[in-house]
Amino acid sequence: AQLKANLGPVDRARLTDYVSRFAALGLQQVLITRGKSRAVARYFHAIDLLLHPARVEAYGLVVHEAAACGCPVVTSDAVGAAELFTGPGRTAVTARPDVAELLPLTQGLLTNPALRAAVAESQWRAASARGWDAYTRDLLAAVAVIA
Repeated sequence: AQLKANLGPVDRARLTDYVSRFAALGLQQVLITRGKSRAVARYFHAIDLLLHPARVEAYGLVVHEAAACGCPVVTSDAVGAAELFTGPGRTAVTARPDVAELLPLTQGLLTNPALRAAVAESQWRAASARGWDAYTRDLLAAVAVIA
């Protein structure tokens, strides 16, 4: 993977370490490292799924962005954006972000194109329904209550 990013020295060192670990496993072709981009949709369209195993993340905008681009997401309830997913999209959310739970979901989606498409469609609908218009409406309603 090529490092092309506007990162600080600590982030660059961490990213270099991750790239080395992927390369040691022979997986350098599955890791895209590009840093900041205004065209994230093209990356989400280029991958089969987004695996987001965060242990704690208040929201997880990348989860929402991927789903809004039609990219299926495997994540856990530790990521706030997972609350968006219902129906088939919810089947790609684990209770905990550990390998024992994430691996079968990831393998299942990668080996079953019909399931991957159903999850992607369900998650896309959920993410599309919670865009900036819905966020602004909810924010204004909350502010009106406390104002």
